[in-house]
Amino acid sequence: MKAKARISEISANPKRPRVGAWKDCEREFARLVHGRRIGILGKADVETDGWSFEVKARKKTPAFMARSMAQAVSGVRGDRRPAVIVHQKNDSYSAALVVLRLEDFLAMEREKDAE
Repeated sequence: MKAKARISEISANPKRPRVGAWKDCEREFARLVHGRRIGILGKADVETDGWSFEVKARKKTPAFMARSMAQAVSGVRGDRRPAVIVHQKNDSYSAALVVLRLEDFLAMEREKDAE
């Protein structure tokens, strides 16, 4: 009985994300990229014809990432798009992460489809 009370307390806590919030995030992302939510632990969260996505829902974007993207956005000239490259020291450059805003990624995909 105590376990049931504890679960309802957790669900009612506004500071804690509700159970399934990450699933909602995956579903919305799948809708936005015209993909399919897989949702199997250890596999891709969302897949499209050309992409396999791992979707992470966080309360707040890591500060260094937000600052880096803001710097990339402010440095854009002309019709270029901002991107952040995250390279881990002593790691291969081919393993670096490329971070794009979703709006820019979707625009690139639309342009590719129009070709």
